[in-house]
Amino acid sequence: MDFEQVLATFNPADIAIIRSLLDGEEVDYFFHGEHFSRLRPLVEPARLMVAKDQVQKATEILKDLELTYMPFSAFMPPKKEAAR
Repeated sequence: MDFEQVLATFNPADIAIIRSLLDGEEVDYFFHGEHFSRLRPLVEPARLMVAKDQVQKATEILKDLELTYMPFSAFMPPKKEAAR
């Protein structure tokens, strides 16, 4: 069976959500590099590989997800000015 990369993420929470959705729809997939990304975060993302004949189905299932892709929040609150 041939697989095609659909997305890549560093975030384990993204992986858990994606697994739940794709398992529920019986999509054939695996995460390439998932375990390596836990050992060396931010070096290599986990890549979602989906069976070529199910790429369109998987893309449709995942299209409305708001994934973070990173293992931390990129939001930084504004710094408060120091009191004078």
